[in-house]
Formats: sequence, C-alpha cells, structure tokens
Amino acid sequence: MTMRYRALVDSVMHGDEVDRCPVLFWKHHPVADQSAEGLSAATVDFQARFDLDIVKISPAATYQLPDYGLLDSWQGDPIGRRRIDRTVVQHPEDWRKLPRLDSRKGFASRFVTCADQVRRHFPAQVPVIITVFNPLFQAVTLAGVERLRTHMLQYPDAVEEGLDRLLENTLDLIGSLRAHRVDGIFLASQHALQHVFSADCYARFGLPGDRACLRAASGLPLNMLHIHGSPIHGRLFEDIEGVVLHYDATPTNPAPRHFWARGRAISTGPSPDLLGCNPPVAQVRAECDRFLAGRDGARLILSPGCSVPLAVEADRLDAIIASARAPLHG
Repeated sequence: MTMRYRALVDSVMHGDEVDRCPVLFWKHHPVADQSAEGLSAATVDFQARFDLDIVKISPAATYQLPDYGLLDSWQGDPIGRRRIDRTVVQHPEDWRKLPRLDSRKGFASRFVTCADQVRRHFPAQVPVIITVFNPLFQAVTLAGVERLRTHMLQYPDAVEEGLDRLLENTLDLIGSLRAHRVDGIFLASQHALQHVFSADCYARFGLPGDRACLRAASGLPLNMLHIHGSPIHGRLFEDIEGVVLHYDATPTNPAPRHFWARGRAISTGPSPDLLGCNPPVAQVRAECDRFLAGRDGARLILSPGCSVPLAVEADRLDAIIASARAPLHG
C-alpha cells in the first residue's frame, strides 16, 4: 500500500527508501489570519483542496508581536504579509522594557487555539505543524533592521537583553503549542542572510535563539527550520540535527546535495518567484521533476522555497502534487 502523510514523512526523515515524495506548500490567509476561527477554517479548506502530506498553519508574520505594542495592517501584499505601521523599539533602553508575555492570553493565544482546532480536525496520521518566528525576526520587526544594526553595534548588551526576553516569550509559546499536540514547529529564520547580517553577527545574535527554540520543540515528530531568502549563511546550520531544513534552493544558496552529504533531510523545490509568474503547468512540473531526479536517497520533502504568492493558480500547485505523487525510481 502506498504510504502517505505521517508514515511517508517519517520514512523520509529517517532516510528510508520510499516510492514517492511527500509534498508540502502553503499560502498566507490575510484577514482570516487575525482570528483562531478564521485561520483554522482557511487551513482546513486549503488542505481539503490539495490533500498535502503535512498541514502547515501559517499565521501572519506579526502574530507574536501585537502585545508588545506593534501596530500593523493588511495592505494587499502579494504574498499576504502585513505592513508595519508602528515599531516599538526606538531607543536602546526600550529593549530592556519588553514585557513578559503569557501565550495563554493576548493575541498569540488565538493561534494556540487555532492549532488546537486544526489538530482536532485531522486524524492522527496527518501531521500538523505551525510557524513560529525566531527571536531575531521579532527584534527586526519591533525595531526595523537599520535601528537594530545600530543598536547591535553600539548597545549590544541591551539588544541581548531584549532578545533574551523575546526568547523567553517564544519558548512559552512553544510550550503551549506542545500542550495542544502539534506535531512540530516551522521555525522561521528570516535574516540569516549574507547581505543583512554577517555570519559572526548572526552567530551571536540570532543562532542562540534558533537553537533554544528547536531544543524546546525537540521530541516532537516533525520540526522544520526555515532559512529564508538568499544567499543564506548555510554553514551556520550544518550541525543542527533532528529537524528538516527548509530553504529556497536558488543558485546563490547551497545545492541540496550539500546538505544531503551531511545526512540532512531537506524540503525545497520550485522557487516562489517562478510560481508567482504563473508559468505554464508543464514548466512547473519540469522544475519539480528536476529536484526529484537529483535527490539523494529519500531525504526530500518537495516544497516551494517559501510561501506561495496569493495569485498562484491552483493548477500550478496541482502540478507540484503530481510530480510528488509520481513513482520515484532510484
């Protein structure tokens, strides 16, 4: 019998040979992503349409931040991102004033409830994961990247104190999500990029939070680490084990074989930039087949390198599924 869902994903993570590839993709759901009920319904409907091997809950990128005082709004972004209308950190001492948050209350609690609703909806054999944004992403959003860079250089102790508080609150959120039986977190590292922070800077201010979040989620069956964009600081993540590494395999990023050679399970596939142009279905299928043909063993979950744009037509996404469902050879 052909494996699907949890059994297929588990086999891939363990490096077992499989007869086809698990598949994952997702869209943001602007407006719906501001409430538990709205995002839960949108997630369930998306899975009902595409029948993916993993269900991913994708809250707005700011969902961990309103209770710090951040203001944002939906302004029609093509991927579904929200615009930042008011940052929180203006002065170095503001990092030390970030409050302790309780994930059972406030805005983020809506998405703990959403995770519970989605997990209850699907049978146990269907894995359910949810995005959690790492502390450095939260810091960039609260201050703006240029102000954060300045504070890192001139007031590093204040920044680290703020990052410690953001991490504390993120770990509390992960604990609440675990209590509601999610299968894993999709930890989003948005700024491990060579043109944003140096490798040394990210290793000091970003990587410790990433590692702590993944430790807090350890023991869950399906954790994924998303390294956004390109070119990434790929070497910083080579020794992080027990997670699926998700990234966009662009020409300026490490090739999949770079991570496969280190025994890593990865998730990648056609670029969201390609999909956003709604290319011919045959072109999408050919791009997916290229990744499948180059796979090493079975350690691949076929997925675009990030969230697919809102305007992507369903038949392009169906093409990704068709490639993944086709029998693998070798």
